[in-house]
Amino acid sequence: MAHTLCLTPGGWDLQLDGRGGIRTVEGSAATLQNVACAVRLFTRDACLDRTRGIAHFETDISGRLNLPLLTTRVNRAAREVPGVVRADTRVSGFEGRALQATIRVTTGDGSTSVLPFRAPG
Repeated sequence: MAHTLCLTPGGWDLQLDGRGGIRTVEGSAATLQNVACAVRLFTRDACLDRTRGIAHFETDISGRLNLPLLTTRVNRAAREVPGVVRADTRVSGFEGRALQATIRVTTGDGSTSVLPFRAPG
């Protein structure tokens, strides 16, 4: 079962529990939060494993956005999260240069959830 620190939706800050400790989240909520973190991670940004992440600077920000390549990379990053068996990214449009999309995530227990995704632009 997934277990991770709980982050605030808007600012991605740590949250405190009722006793003043760092709040954690488990199960599918933790898996979905881990997917959200995985697809926002840029290549070479993770301190302990610089090979993880999506090469946004090399492919997306530097020029014309290659949608099939981006959705493939987002889906792959999501599927690398333990507990995820399927990920399907659907592009809904653009806000300025930023891509708006959703990621439909299916976990090993068969539950499916939809996450909003905004690619850098």
